[in-house]
Order: sequence, then C-alpha cells, then structure tokens
Amino acid sequence: MLNNFLSSKWVIFCLLALVVFAVFSRAIWFDYVQLDEGVLLINNRFFISDISNFFEVFKHDVNYPSAISPYYRPIFTLSLMLNGQLSLSPTAYHIGNLLLHLAAVFMLFWLFRELGYSRNVSLIFSAIFAIHPAVTSAVTWVPGRTEAMLAILVALSLILFMRFLRTADWRYLIGFLLFFAVALFTKEVAIALLPVLFFYYLMHKEEKGGELMTTLASGLGVVSVAWFFVRKNILADANVGDLSFLQMFSVFWSNSPAFLLYLGKAILPFNLTVLPVP
Repeated sequence: MLNNFLSSKWVIFCLLALVVFAVFSRAIWFDYVQLDEGVLLINNRFFISDISNFFEVFKHDVNYPSAISPYYRPIFTLSLMLNGQLSLSPTAYHIGNLLLHLAAVFMLFWLFRELGYSRNVSLIFSAIFAIHPAVTSAVTWVPGRTEAMLAILVALSLILFMRFLRTADWRYLIGFLLFFAVALFTKEVAIALLPVLFFYYLMHKEEKGGELMTTLASGLGVVSVAWFFVRKNILADANVGDLSFLQMFSVFWSNSPAFLLYLGKAILPFNLTVLPVP
C-alpha cells in the first residue's frame, strides 16, 4: 500500500516540500545577517532591481557596481535580479532560497532514481539531505543560494550525462553541456565535476555513448576553456587579479583536505559555520 502511495511523483514532491517547510519555513521571516548582503542586496539594490541591466550582469564581477570581487558568478547575480523583480525585501529573498533548496532536494531524488536506487531509498536520503544541518546556511543565508543552485545544475548535468552514455542521444549531450556551462557561470567550483564525470565514464565506457568520448571531451573542453577566458577577461577589466590554469589546479590541490572536513561534518554535523573551519 505504501509503495502505491509513493508511486506518484507529485506525492513525493509534496512529502519533500512538507519536510523542507516544516524545518525551514521560519527562515522566511529572518532579516539579513549582514555577511555579503550589504553589498549584493543593499548597496546594489538599484542595479539588481532594474531588469534592463540583465545583460550587464555578464560583463562584471559579482559585487558590481558598488564594490569589486575576484568572483565572476553572473547566474547567481541574475537569480538576485529576477528575485528582486517581485520584491527587494528580505522575506522575498528568503522565500526564493527556500524554493531553490526544495528544487535541489527534488533534483537529488531524481538523481538517486537515475542511479538505480529504489523510490523509498531515494526518498529517505533526499529527506535527510533536505533537513541536514550542513545545508542550513544555503537555505537561511541569502547569498548561500549559490549552493542550492549549484546542486540543481550539477544534478541535472549528471542525469543528462548518464542518459547520454546509455543512449548516445545528442539531445542529452547538448543538454548536459548547457547545464554544465550554466553551473560554471553560477559558481566556479563546478569545475570539480570534471573528475567525477571522468571516473563515471571509466566505469560505464562500454555503454552506447562511450563510443563518442572524443565528441564528449571536445564539448567539455570548449565549454571549460570558454568559461575560463570569459571569466579571466571580465576580472581583468575589473582590475582583479586572476589565476592561471596551473595556479587554479594548485589551489584546488592545496585545499583538497577540505573534502575530508566536509565529509566528516556531513556525517557528524557539529561545530558548523558559514566559513569552513576544522
């Protein structure tokens, strides 16, 4: 009977929404915590409230026009701008964060199903993710929405990548490259998806799409290099120092122990902070 009840995706969505809103709905009434919101939402309110600045977002760093930043995240800025068309109040942005988190939770459920897990198992682990203490800052801190957005885009990229390998359908390849590109322009850490994709490919290279590895790699290369040079040029125009490919790799490598830190706090979520500390 339970399996029949959970057979509808709408039932699954409503259950996950109920879990999310039961835990985080009070965040809707929170004010800003004044950690980055002062620049992004208060000082820049006239810029993000004007939809005619839509394309200007792609020409500047994330803190434009009131400050400069070494980060180029135009999709994140667009989310603030589109959210601001409804209202510039903290409540409106917190509602936006809550909805993005809910979308990320449902995308995770979809990813689990795509990986072959049962509906019940996928629901349980998605629900755990939905209310895990480690996601609190992504839900309740407005700039933390980058994490929810990244989760949505990475999950969609993985789903389309897996479907392309299984079917060799070009539509999945185009969709995968599109969402991967959007993920890069949301937050630069999306580049870390590349080794994940590589190892998944090695385990499934006998599938139908594995024969198109050259095409797949070429598409990823074009997207990654285009993102790198667009980002580099934008930050150079803002007189912000940037990293070369080798320097970027060095930074990722030197910070690799943080993976163990985050893994440990995912299992034992104690002493959590917005900024990573041991």
